Amino acid sequence: MMLRIERDKNGEVNVPSHAYYGVETMRAAGEYPTVNARVHSEFIKALASVKSATVRAGIEHSIVPERIGNLIMKATDEIMDGKHSEQFITDYIHGSSSNILNVNMNEVLANRALELMLEDKGNYAVVDPDIHVNGPHTADWIISTTLNVAAHQSSHKLITAIEGLKYRLWMAKELLEGQRPADSADSVMMVSTRLIRSFRESAKQLQLDATPLTEAASRLKSIRIDSAPDAAMPHSYCELTERTVSYLRQITRTDYFAASHYQDSSSGSKSAYADLSSVLKTLAVNLFKLCCDIRNAFMSEKDMNPPNRIYYESAGFLHQICMQVIGYDHIINLAEEAGMPDDDTVPPVILYHLMESLDIMMKGIGSFASSLTREQNDADTTAD
Repeated sequence: MMLRIERDKNGEVNVPSHAYYGVETMRAAGEYPTVNARVHSEFIKALASVKSATVRAGIEHSIVPERIGNLIMKATDEIMDGKHSEQFITDYIHGSSSNILNVNMNEVLANRALELMLEDKGNYAVVDPDIHVNGPHTADWIISTTLNVAAHQSSHKLITAIEGLKYRLWMAKELLEGQRPADSADSVMMVSTRLIRSFRESAKQLQLDATPLTEAASRLKSIRIDSAPDAAMPHSYCELTERTVSYLRQITRTDYFAASHYQDSSSGSKSAYADLSSVLKTLAVNLFKLCCDIRNAFMSEKDMNPPNRIYYESAGFLHQICMQVIGYDHIINLAEEAGMPDDDTVPPVILYHLMESLDIMMKGIGSFASSLTREQNDADTTAD
């Protein structure tokens, strides 16, 4: 493997020559303990969008030279398009904080910009990860703002998935009503009756669950003002944050707004994340009941026909996911109670478990909705 040598205040580190990450990422990846809490692609893309906004604001405030800033933004566009995902070698839980994720992104963007300039990777005298990419923003602000963006976007994807499942449940209910045999003593009718009732009740409950989820996601639109490292210049940092959030609105097409802790106690705070987790737990509890009803309905069948087997297995998959989400909410609440030495820091376990809850819930709902779709398509084919 071809290597390049990069240096920081702690000495030299060999970095793979093809890598966009650099010395600090390599050092952290080798020295800090990790639990392999994978970083979700939605979070990486959200982090790139935050970086793009900070660089645009930096150009406007003469913090970043325009040529360098434009190349960094080109690199962020590539990451938002799903490129370079293999360059992020750190985890949410890497040491005691998630700030190494910010370092990883800074170096990837700096080295990609250097490559676009036909400069050698690691030539940070030309493009500096700290000065040009990160700018004056604190790592805690970058990470918490990224979580706001990623969780908000994932929440709305989940709401769309819930709407799809609700529709499929109504369709499945109507299909079963049309197929229900007339003989009330028939075991098939007993199963159908239980499923019809369960599908109807769950569809109604999903309609109710979507409202608090929308409200919880809406709270994430409030981005706290970055803490000024120099107390003599709070107004300039407030203005820089407001311009950054303004550009973030343009990039994400979402109406984020900047607010201080005094204006809105939920702004970028951990309580907003805990509230979202609580809503996800409630959703999981309700879907857990649906899964139990389906599995109990088929429990007496020794030889299931293929459609029933699909229902049973898909419900079992979603059943396990619901238990995970319920457990993750407990972890998030424990992390919030424990807190961090800096009130503006989001504990890494909250980052991971909130994004994981959103991710697996979408997968579970999508899988179960697909099983309903297959059954309905099979029924349509038989009817034809």
